[in-house]
Amino acid sequence: MVGKEQIPIDRKVTLNDINSLIKYENNSRVLKRLYFIKFRCLGDSVEEAATKVGATKKIGYY
Repeated sequence: MVGKEQIPIDRKVTLNDINSLIKYENNSRVLKRLYFIKFRCLGDSVEEAATKVGATKKIGYY
C-alpha cells in the first residue's frame, strides 16, 4: 500500500541551481547526494531516488 511521503520537500534551491552544482562538483559522494536531491525535486519517491543513485531506501531517509 502506498502512503504519503513522510518527509516533505522544502524547496529552497531551484532545479537550475542543483544542475549547476552537479556540473561543477568533483566529489563523488556529494555528487550522489545532489542527484538524489534532483530526483526528489523531480517527483520521485525516496525509494525511487535512492535506487537511481545506487543506495537503499533506508539510506535515503538519512
